[in-house]
Amino acid sequence: MTILNIEDSIVMIIDVQEKLLNAVFNKTSLEKKAVTIANSAKILGIPVIVTEQYPKGLGATVESLKEVLPENTQYFEKTAFSALENKEVCNEVSFLEGMKFRSFYDFLSALAGNIKNYKKQISINDLNLTKNYEFSKSMVKKKDINNIEMKFIDVNVNTEKVEKKHASKTIKNVLTKEEKKTLEFGTHIHEVLELTDFKNVDTNNKYIDKLLNTFNFKEATIYQELEFVFFKDDIKYHGIIDLMLEYENEIYVVDYKLKNIDDEEYIKQLSVYYDYVKSISDKKVSLYLYSIMDNKTKEIKVG
Repeated sequence: MTILNIEDSIVMIIDVQEKLLNAVFNKTSLEKKAVTIANSAKILGIPVIVTEQYPKGLGATVESLKEVLPENTQYFEKTAFSALENKEVCNEVSFLEGMKFRSFYDFLSALAGNIKNYKKQISINDLNLTKNYEFSKSMVKKKDINNIEMKFIDVNVNTEKVEKKHASKTIKNVLTKEEKKTLEFGTHIHEVLELTDFKNVDTNNKYIDKLLNTFNFKEATIYQELEFVFFKDDIKYHGIIDLMLEYENEIYVVDYKLKNIDDEEYIKQLSVYYDYVKSISDKKVSLYLYSIMDNKTKEIKVG
């Protein structure tokens, strides 16, 4: 039996928030145990860190817990579901590296006896997520995209039926090689922008430089590839916002387009984004289409 040492211990309280807790099975019991653990850590002098998943939309840590947390408790906001995908959190719990856990699943398995009442078997296929969350992305293999000449051909597309509840358009026709090449290039550009740390940019990529000069990143809280699911009028909507910039009194929603930003169908897409953001924030919301190749913006008015 392993005996814990206070000097080598830390307590992590992950996403015990108002709206999230309401969706948890046996939430009353979980909340009481979290309070007990936090109070014990305070008495024993064990450091505590707390994570909060997008607190502006999902609420802060529940009051009963905040009341007993030590005064030096550190709070970390995050947008990735796994707390260990947050670099600042990982720095705080670097002691985990010495435990030889190969994955976050190994870490949870070690705690299985204590969390068995709160485990729930789910299938990722049932979450309606479109992105691949099984593997971490990296920019190890970089492509030189500054000097590529592209030929653009209009692609005939149809809007996806409302019943399928997706915000963006879906291509229905068979693509030519040129069209496929253009779409692959667009996907790569999107991925580069998704992985760019706009607060600490170290690149000579002309597309990133142009985007930085178009919007104010310095004073914004930045959300990239923000996937969402929400309900309106008994309809379930699902989408991914390329870029959301949150300022003190306003939120910018930016949707990347490789070139064309004049398609009327994009208004429907951004209308869904607008409804979602307004459902979680009272701030003014401004919508923009951004042409990556032409470095042009177009503000979209809805409502």
